[in-house]
Amino acid sequence: DYVAKGLHAEAKTLLEKISNLTTGEGKLELQTQLATICVELGAHAEAEALLETLLSKAVTPRLRADALFAKAALLFHQGQVANAAELLVEISELELDYSERDRYQLIFLRSQVAFYQNQFAEVKKILTPLLGELRRKAPSQELVRTLPDMGVACEELGEHPEGKKYLQ
Repeated sequence: DYVAKGLHAEAKTLLEKISNLTTGEGKLELQTQLATICVELGAHAEAEALLETLLSKAVTPRLRADALFAKAALLFHQGQVANAAELLVEISELELDYSERDRYQLIFLRSQVAFYQNQFAEVKKILTPLLGELRRKAPSQELVRTLPDMGVACEELGEHPEGKKYLQ
């Protein structure tokens, strides 16, 4: 998986090639992945164009949820945190089953939105069960990414000993 290795540009190129050879729902799935990669690469105009088309053509709840997630990530990266929060609520109302990776990304974005809205108690509430799950598994990038966020949230809440524990 190119993205897991940090090879976003390569993933984008490959997805563009495959997408051009695909039709129907498969093409929409690939374009959703492409929009997400564009957000991560900072190609916001390209992501917006893809997402506008995807949201109008999303034929299944899962495709809609994936496109909404990509749109929420885009809005977050553009500093439109409140709008991203609204989309995350809409996604949660779809009540879909997610893969472990997708679920992590959704939870992590929810915590980031809460963090930037200075809702540190909410960040802690979101991350506590996630950290429990992550600690029961082998060390991972997700754990390394989540611990400092929990530490900073605790620090912001004045819970310095607990925050220090996560930051160390």
